[in-house]
Amino acid sequence: MIDESLFQIGLYGVAIFSVISGIYFTRTKTDNISSREKLARNVLFGTVVIAIGLAWCVPVSKPIAPKAIIPYMTPLAVVLTILGYKLLDYHFSRGIGGVIILTSSFLLSNIWAFCSPEDSLIPMLFSLLTFIFAIIGLFISGKPYLLRDWFRNCATSKRIKIATISFFVAYASMSVLLALTLK
Repeated sequence: MIDESLFQIGLYGVAIFSVISGIYFTRTKTDNISSREKLARNVLFGTVVIAIGLAWCVPVSKPIAPKAIIPYMTPLAVVLTILGYKLLDYHFSRGIGGVIILTSSFLLSNIWAFCSPEDSLIPMLFSLLTFIFAIIGLFISGKPYLLRDWFRNCATSKRIKIATISFFVAYASMSVLLALTLK
């Protein structure tokens, strides 16, 4: 079990990520689409995000890992980061998708430890938005070119852009509201 303050930090972190993502998607237009598309394949940012995700994954997975492989998990994370740098394509998409999945599982596994279901509607709505966020991460990790296509669609379709921005605004708002309701 984690401390409530760590959970609050996670909520504020998700809110900040959502605001930055919303601003980034808001500024996506047809004249700057090539720079947006390059982000999905960015090797440097992607490798850093992958390393962060693997560094987070090691301590989280130790309680369920077989005892025989626990000493090898950290070196394996380093080796996998290097292999990912050399062999993968769409580094940033894969990395951010993995971190989204980890973040969503962290938030969903801890939300009901700090909020009872009868507290309010906020924890339930936040859980729903977090499930959607996790599904976005699954799609981006599984099919990394979808992040590039998401940028293209936001540049060309006003409806998709409004839906994307609305999701990030709602998720940031719910994250902050939930963090403020914790004592």
